Amino acid sequence: MQRIIILMCLVLALSGCEKEVKVVSVDKIQDRNGTAYLPNSTTPFSGRAEDYYDNGQLKYEATYTLEDEFEGRPVKEFTDKDEFQEKLVREYYRNGQLRSLHLASLEGIKDRTFYENGRMEYERIWTGRDYWLDSSVTKFFYKSGRRKSESSRHEEDGRVLQVWYENGQLKQYAPMKDDKAEGLVREWSEDGQLMSEIIYKEGRPTVAPSEQ
Repeated sequence: MQRIIILMCLVLALSGCEKEVKVVSVDKIQDRNGTAYLPNSTTPFSGRAEDYYDNGQLKYEATYTLEDEFEGRPVKEFTDKDEFQEKLVREYYRNGQLRSLHLASLEGIKDRTFYENGRMEYERIWTGRDYWLDSSVTKFFYKSGRRKSESSRHEEDGRVLQVWYENGQLKQYAPMKDDKAEGLVREWSEDGQLMSEIIYKEGRPTVAPSEQ
């Protein structure tokens, strides 16, 4: 009996050591240069913000965490701030289905949106901290789940945009630079027939290869 009492005391003691997560209404959050604060506070917010539909269904939740270290190294080695605020945001449809996801951390950023049927509509993933280099991969999908388009890094200063028909046939292949077509752009019909090959320069068509 004494042993059971001791075990119960240990469980209660351990549970009391767990850090309580602060939950506030989303309208209390103030965005100051990308960092969340509560009104009249000078310390970045750590906890969870929530919002609900009038039927009681969760509509929005955002989790903020202050990290002093990442993989055992000081955060200031990765960012010019002494603290880094990791952010996880989820939005839901009225029926409870996940609508969107945003995750920002020292490892990168991930954004996703979903159709109401649960299938993914959009995904964009940045890796590392060099977001200004646009090292992301962006994908769009049809409601059927088939891929619709993809934009990804091709070279250090360029990207490739690919677009597909819903039947899976490639529709367009376009090298890009500074969000403009740059190089040989090819387009196909829905049955796979090559329709055009045009060389672009700074987003403007020049000549087809056969005309050179």
